Amino acid sequence: MQFHVPADARFVALAPDVAAKYAELAGGTADDAAALAASVSNAIHSLGVSADADLHLSFNADHGHVEVIVRGGSRSATVRQPLAAPKS
Repeated sequence: MQFHVPADARFVALAPDVAAKYAELAGGTADDAAALAASVSNAIHSLGVSADADLHLSFNADHGHVEVIVRGGSRSATVRQPLAAPKS
């Protein structure tokens, strides 16, 4: 899944929420979703993208984890969040 948003703070705030929902839809717990949202937020802020740029997030769920690649300008960061094993 791809998510593109202007790097303006009004829109960037949506990215962690989208990441959390993606983790839940991929089978993660509420704790998994919260952890991914926090990590994505930290990754976005670490890129230091200017408000007039665009932010691109690529999501992938595979083998018990979610991976999000965050790109802004010429910089990128990758976030991996393991998903809790289903309870039997």
